[in-house]
Amino acid sequence: MAVIDYTKPSFVKRLFIYDVQSATAARYLVAHGKGSGFIYARDFSNEVNSNKSSKGFFITGEMFVGDHGPSLPLHGLQEG
Repeated sequence: MAVIDYTKPSFVKRLFIYDVQSATAARYLVAHGKGSGFIYARDFSNEVNSNKSSKGFFITGEMFVGDHGPSLPLHGLQEG
């Protein structure tokens, strides 16, 4: 399970990966969508091509190499 704390700035390790089977957790840096803000994510959307991050539950897309290295797109599953 993964949780992103968007109340924290993008230079803080705000992605938490929890391994339910081993009951361990790790923290990582994570970007937000270009349309969501600069250092803090302030604006959110599930609209395709908005370049904004979504709130709520996600599924991951196919890995790609982005401007900052290996990346996974996140697809929001909730309305709003």
